Amino acid sequence: NNDNDKKENTAVVLPMFQVEVVDAPKHDPVFLGMKSRLTIPDNATCTIAFYDPCHVRYRRNIPGRGATHVELFMTPTSAGRS
Repeated sequence: NNDNDKKENTAVVLPMFQVEVVDAPKHDPVFLGMKSRLTIPDNATCTIAFYDPCHVRYRRNIPGRGATHVELFMTPTSAGRS
């Protein structure tokens, strides 16, 4: 076993599309659902990114509480459907 033979995957993969939900505590359905149990600060964020070919990543950050990261891998079943 030679450590020089091992290569780490250090490639950065950027999304094809990415959006940030504007005023996320008032418009993100998950944050709205959480409000009955938690105080969601005004500076909480939600980002949704699409990676080609069929991968969606949701990131939500609540300052002082932490962040969540959800990934969906979709499998196409036919044209326009997954």
